[in-house]
Amino acid sequence: MKGMMIKRYLDLLLYSIIAYLVLSFIGEITIGETTIWKELLTIQKKLHCSTCDALTLHFLTQIVLIAVGMIISSLASHFQIYHPNRPVWPNLRFPPLTFSVCFAVLYWSFQSQQQFIALMANGWGLIVGLLILPVLHFIHGDPSKNNSNSNLKNSRNGSDEKPKRSDDVPIECIKDLDEELKPLAESLTSKLKGDSRHIAVCGAFGTGKSSIIKSAINKLEEDQKGSWIHCNIELWGIATHSIVEFVLEQITLALADHLDISSLRRLPANYLEAIKTSNTSWSFLASLLDKHESPDQVLKQIDEMLRLINKKLIVTVQDIDRNENRQSSMAELAALLERLKQSVENITYIFAAERTTGFETIRRVCPVRLDLAKPTLTNEIKQLHKELVAALPERYLSILSGYELAFTESEAAMIADLLPSYRAFNEL
Repeated sequence: MKGMMIKRYLDLLLYSIIAYLVLSFIGEITIGETTIWKELLTIQKKLHCSTCDALTLHFLTQIVLIAVGMIISSLASHFQIYHPNRPVWPNLRFPPLTFSVCFAVLYWSFQSQQQFIALMANGWGLIVGLLILPVLHFIHGDPSKNNSNSNLKNSRNGSDEKPKRSDDVPIECIKDLDEELKPLAESLTSKLKGDSRHIAVCGAFGTGKSSIIKSAINKLEEDQKGSWIHCNIELWGIATHSIVEFVLEQITLALADHLDISSLRRLPANYLEAIKTSNTSWSFLASLLDKHESPDQVLKQIDEMLRLINKKLIVTVQDIDRNENRQSSMAELAALLERLKQSVENITYIFAAERTTGFETIRRVCPVRLDLAKPTLTNEIKQLHKELVAALPERYLSILSGYELAFTESEAAMIADLLPSYRAFNEL
């Protein structure tokens, strides 16, 4: 663990030196007989006694620089060099790349004060452009995450009335689950707190697998705040040449909220192909930029990072049985888990799917299995019948007064037997 921390600081030191050398090199570029920084200072002095047209040109230049700064900031966000949801004060055990760049700029500004003044006076638009997106993200945050937290808080602090089921939104709190599902959610929470790293949650479509997982993870985060990172991956209908590569991409995106994972990112394949096929002197860069590492190596690096910052990652993989290439996808993931089960300790996988023949491939590498039985909906059917009768207008009740409106237990049980899940009851 200490070795990785030392390596990280040595890498950042190297990046700082490179950034300082780049700034110094730019300072040595000459325009005519003077350097670029002296020329900028001369321009700044002229602006104080210049015409309105010169000032207009100056501000138009700054607008262009603001746009350039925003483009650079957007690219930095794309490659996770910085992330809008990442804490303002990062973990010093694994500091981000921006630390080295800021250190290089500060050191260069103290060494070359005149050049720094020239940059601030004539290139302030670039600095403003670099800061606009991070500041806006910091002020507004992530709306979806805020809404999720708000819903969870309302669920915990609200009334005792159970929230209505939704076909798309899982229940987020264990106390709001049906009585049949609460023990499973509590068991899953207990397994996650233990040493279980491969867990399979099996059940028919709509039986509450997502609700159990979501409520258990929320309970875990509540009990051990700040110790867990959650990555949810929905594979319904996903078409990809490699399911492992897709899962790995989603994991790195989830980690970007918490630490700098730019070292794990690589240029998209189409970018590299464009550089390779270009008949320019820059085509050799493609071989330097194409750093391909196996998924096993990347996951081991992620495990080391998690150990370094003292966090654990939960990866929930849902609906893998509804993937277009379900058989090969499950075999590929099962093989990866089998290879890494002894070497990766800080990543826990939860697989949620129906009991199908193909899913047995995943179940074999999951020592912990939670099976959701078909729900008993007899009481819900009887309650629905009462609500329907109560909703009938008076004129219909008078017409039906000669008929028996009571609902027997056997009739409710017969209808409930036709409904395989809560989702089906919702549709009814």
